Amino acid sequence: MIVCLGVMLGATVSAQTVSMIPNWAVGDAVSYSFEQTDIKKADDDSSVDTKSMVLNLKVVDKNNDGYVINTTYQNPTSTDDMEQAMFKICENLSFDYKTDNSGKVIGLADSAKVVSDIKSRIEQVDKSDSTMASFVFMLQLAGAMMNDDMYLSGLLDKVGYIHSLNGLTLKSKKSIDRSTERATMFGFSAPITTHYTLKSAKGGFAQVKATSNAGNDVLLPAFLNFSMEMAQGVMTGMSGLFQDEKEDADMDQIMEQQRLELENKFKENFDLVITDEFKYSYDQSSQWISSMSGTTLVKGKVNGSNVEATIQINLEKK
Repeated sequence: MIVCLGVMLGATVSAQTVSMIPNWAVGDAVSYSFEQTDIKKADDDSSVDTKSMVLNLKVVDKNNDGYVINTTYQNPTSTDDMEQAMFKICENLSFDYKTDNSGKVIGLADSAKVVSDIKSRIEQVDKSDSTMASFVFMLQLAGAMMNDDMYLSGLLDKVGYIHSLNGLTLKSKKSIDRSTERATMFGFSAPITTHYTLKSAKGGFAQVKATSNAGNDVLLPAFLNFSMEMAQGVMTGMSGLFQDEKEDADMDQIMEQQRLELENKFKENFDLVITDEFKYSYDQSSQWISSMSGTTLVKGKVNGSNVEATIQINLEKK
């Protein structure tokens, strides 16, 4: 009887072991509907912005290193005028990104081509739309000081949700912590540790809960790195001003001083906590996420104001 019970328990645990390591074939394709609502409050001021799009993914290459997946953003819409202007430029933009063998996103397959395509689209924009003209003017004004990373900022955010579970192996009542680079609503990314818990595995679908919590100890270094990269981009755009080794050394001192000033200002003006809670349904047969929904809550103080932002996200396989 004890032996039989042990066999039954072993079978139950084994049946609820879920490995999110894909074995996609070239030609495998999937589409998702993506919806996001941003609710922002700062003291007595508040705003609500919504955005939506369709993400089309197709595996175009498979090799020993991983996969290459082609993606397009279809019918992107936003209630924010400037974001809608950006969406018009990126609508139906086709780009390839890479994953490793476990399905985790590791970057763009050809970032130079994507940057070139974006710049070409910016040049072809209809300037009769005042909002679009303003948006393009700001991009062109900053063009000499922008590096490729700034053009590509945020491009992989949405597909990052789709691959959030890839690379994990979970068993019933067991959890895994993993740190991943995550975009924040402040324009920079931070290495946020997420706690994944397998809730159930039934009928070919695994239900997973993901939670995370990040404060100033995580946000500050990420903010400083992003800010210094922007400053470096500005200096690259102004190349030729600093020629010899002495001037280069002087610039290093200036940059270090700027870093210290940014750190002090951040500590004086920011006291934030970002909390995530998401639920995933993972299709073990197709090895893609079936659905995802959740909320990111940003709460604290910015420049003396009490701020609270709620970001609600829904992703659904079509």
